[in-house]
Amino acid sequence: NMVSRLSLQSKILLFLVPALLYMTATSAVLIYQSYQRSYTAKQLDLSTRYFDAISQLIHSVQKERGLSSNYLGKKTTRAELDSHRSVVDANVEILKNVLTTGVSENIREKTASTLAEHREIRNYIDTQENAIAGESAKRFSALMDKFIGLQVAKAREYSLDGLESRLISQSLFEIGKENAGRVRAFTTGVIAMDAAISLQDLDKITSARAGILNALDSPALNISDKTKRDLVDLRSSTNWKEMIRTLSKIDERASTGKFEEDSRQFLVTMTALIDDIAKSINYETTEITSIVKSVERSASLSYWLFLMLTAVAAGIIIFTAWRITREIVSMLTMVADDL
Repeated sequence: NMVSRLSLQSKILLFLVPALLYMTATSAVLIYQSYQRSYTAKQLDLSTRYFDAISQLIHSVQKERGLSSNYLGKKTTRAELDSHRSVVDANVEILKNVLTTGVSENIREKTASTLAEHREIRNYIDTQENAIAGESAKRFSALMDKFIGLQVAKAREYSLDGLESRLISQSLFEIGKENAGRVRAFTTGVIAMDAAISLQDLDKITSARAGILNALDSPALNISDKTKRDLVDLRSSTNWKEMIRTLSKIDERASTGKFEEDSRQFLVTMTALIDDIAKSINYETTEITSIVKSVERSASLSYWLFLMLTAVAAGIIIFTAWRITREIVSMLTMVADDL
């Protein structure tokens, strides 16, 4: 019996081979899983950076929408509009830089197309002699919807521990914030005119108000406990109550006008609410980024650990096979010599 002639050390090594092979195979699977997890975490980190860049751009373009309407209504100077446009342009450049870090071609093309639409809106405002505030605001609002759609599309590209659903939840915040921006823009003008409004115009205000409530109260929101508490505080804040009171009065007096409200104060109130929603978005994005980076570090560490274990196991198997093979060859040589 060939095995019985092996030394005790070789017999032990021989019986260890199956276990080492199993460990190597298992480690190889774990290496692949760790690599995939690390790769997905990196991609989700990119999604988070893309989301944040879009979010900052949306916030600045929302203000550009208001300033553009005021400029066309001769209530804002060109210098003030241009000054804020430079802020928007800086955010556009940040987004473009993110697009160079591995974003899919589909998202890159859609983002470039949406940014081109933004430039077309500016061209309409700057070159059309008959440009009107209502039309520019309508185009800006459609642009916001596309930006938010891009956020959702990017967040859905990769899935990791439910973190992608938290990113998508931030898009609900963006929808709520955008509707708040529409309430601010449209209602401020209605209050300033202090005249009766049509049912169509009233429906715009009512729909935007419902959009705020539906977004912030959505059961689909996947947010941190801190942000949940912040939303409770937001809905019980003085600014929130003032918004509800003013919109209710407009609803009651829509057919007669005479709202007896201060348009500038309402603008301040809505801006404060919008900024509070933006703070929640920024907090959630920062927390998601932190979690994703932690997962990425952990997965990367596991990858290298399993890789080292596999290398050690493979080395032991090769050494064992070499020892046993050499001993068997030696024994066969001796047997041949005896014959």
